[in-house]
Amino acid sequence: MKDNYHRGNLENKISMALFWIYLLAVAITFSRGLILFVSK
Repeated sequence: MKDNYHRGNLENKISMALFWIYLLAVAITFSRGLILFVSK
């Protein structure tokens, strides 16, 4: 049970990390587009 919980916890951490990376990438892309749009 402990091993199974640990593996699930690790998968949860990885998915959370991927979620934050995705969120950051979207935010950076959005702000870059916004800056380019405003600076025209």
